[in-house]
Amino acid sequence: MNTSLAVGSGTLKAGIDYYNRGWDATNTMLMRNGTDWVYGDSPMIPDVTIHNTGMFLEYTVPLAERLKLTAAARGDLTRAEADRLTAGRIATLYQPYYPGGTLSADTDFGEASGNLQLTWTPITGLELFAGFGRGIRTPDPQELYTGLQRMGSNWVGNPLLEPTVNNQGDVGVKYAADSYYVNASFFYGYLHNYINVTDLPDPDGAGPLLRARSYRNVNATLWGGEFGSQFSLPANFFLKASLSYTRGNNESDDRPLSEIPPLRGTMALRYDVDSWFLEVAENFADRQDRVDAALQEQETAGWFTTDLKGGFTYGGLSVYAGVNNLFDKYYLSHLSYQRDPFSTGAKVPENGRNYYLTLAYRF
Repeated sequence: MNTSLAVGSGTLKAGIDYYNRGWDATNTMLMRNGTDWVYGDSPMIPDVTIHNTGMFLEYTVPLAERLKLTAAARGDLTRAEADRLTAGRIATLYQPYYPGGTLSADTDFGEASGNLQLTWTPITGLELFAGFGRGIRTPDPQELYTGLQRMGSNWVGNPLLEPTVNNQGDVGVKYAADSYYVNASFFYGYLHNYINVTDLPDPDGAGPLLRARSYRNVNATLWGGEFGSQFSLPANFFLKASLSYTRGNNESDDRPLSEIPPLRGTMALRYDVDSWFLEVAENFADRQDRVDAALQEQETAGWFTTDLKGGFTYGGLSVYAGVNNLFDKYYLSHLSYQRDPFSTGAKVPENGRNYYLTLAYRF
């Protein structure tokens, strides 16, 4: 729910929002009990509900004919409740891994965020902007309360996690003319209490528990940029290109941040006239060799793939068809599966050549 009204020479937007998110998962596993094999159920995600209420204000005011300032502020109250997490399970599964803290089946967060952005339009079509903001991300149900006992290692959440606070600056430029547009942006962020995966040692030696994968707060930096463009060529052809890069560092441990994608991009040539189009696109990702060896994260080779698609409209009928990975290349995206409790550690390749067809009719 939100509203807008004129205040002074600017416009004020104000609102309130609420969301409720529930996660509940039971894991059934075949386990050995003496000489027998039996199925056992465990509350992997113990009926966790997230309640969030937020209030926000945004004010945009012209400072000069071609210069405007936007300021925004937001406050959030968040509560996480794990309804199926009993005191006994906390004591036997979670507490041994975190002996120094008082763990609970519910937790509350209250955080404030905001941003400032200056936008300057020195000439028609050209826009320059610079901004700084403080963003908040509260831990999700998996990070807080996952509880999975497995053969070889366990997976437990960390109810002591703090929200991530991202203090980030951005600068960018956009330019649009009759036959083309380009945009580029750069960002740098310092993330306090970034939620990273971690490995915990066996807490009870010869006892029933094992080493575990969990989560912890670290300080981290992220920086990178994005580029996008489109050009109109003769004879109804269009050329599009995009590029993005992110570099992350775990400042607490002085090593690369895990789960960071490499340099990647797309270039596409499109023929578009009247009621039909045809497009060919080349996608690529560079090699990612900045990995967190402490988490056994593996390097990933670079790759190129080609996609082809086309479509037409006739009256209310629209038909689209295409093939992705036209040349059936074997490749791997840099997804380390660090947060997947069922991963085997083996890398899973992306799809080979695959086709699709979409039909739509508008009445």
